Amino acid sequence: MPASIRPLRIAHLSDSHLGQEGDPEILHPGTVSRLESVVAVLESLGAELDLIVHTGDVTHATTPENYKIVVDRLSRLSVPTLLVPGNHDDRSIFPLCVGPTLSVTDWGISGLISYHADLPELTVVALDAFSSSLIPYGARVSAGQLARLRKVLSERETPVIVLMHYPPFSTDCVGTDGTIEVEDADALHAVLVEARQKIRAVLHGHTHLSTQIVRDGILYAGVGSISQSFKGLPQDKEFALDPVPLPMFNLISIGAQSTLIKQCFCR
Repeated sequence: MPASIRPLRIAHLSDSHLGQEGDPEILHPGTVSRLESVVAVLESLGAELDLIVHTGDVTHATTPENYKIVVDRLSRLSVPTLLVPGNHDDRSIFPLCVGPTLSVTDWGISGLISYHADLPELTVVALDAFSSSLIPYGARVSAGQLARLRKVLSERETPVIVLMHYPPFSTDCVGTDGTIEVEDADALHAVLVEARQKIRAVLHGHTHLSTQIVRDGILYAGVGSISQSFKGLPQDKEFALDPVPLPMFNLISIGAQSTLIKQCFCR
């Protein structure tokens, strides 16, 4: 990316959990209105926004009606939008993309939604991690996805971001560490390190917290939830919900030499 070109600006959304309205012990009620508050802020960014990504748990009650609500709200923005499923999503009715047409290549791996999208100055790879037999609420990435990821990375000259729902590694959060990560994270990381000069970020959700980990030059960045954020400070000794949760997203600027992440809270 030439230094003279303005940074690419990406809105990173996650965990909207649409349809979970009646259980405040788990998620904040009013998930539609919380999504709409995020969309309103994104609308105010106008032409400054190049891409929106959503890293899963788009819905909680996985009905076609709930997916339609999400698609309708995001379509209002007229910004290319890419989505990857989370553990609560239904892959049989899951929308890959919203808004203006992108060049999306489905990897054709049975039962999984994994693909890459080529933008003029960026490649986006979506990995579909699925339930782990080793980690209680964790996941794994199939060998087929890792092989295709290696191939895509070797063929691209553009910067690359990777989307997935689960955090590959520990995020040092009480109540979730050791239970939600990716069991074959080291194998995934090894593939990414081979192309580390191209990787600008691995974006994930699932933790309902904004976290950043840098490992061997690879940035792994999580984002807080649209529906309900969790507490995750060092002094928090037990898992707890944020008592005053605001819907949030991350605004990411990818420049010639840097990746900048800003937390954005919506009222």
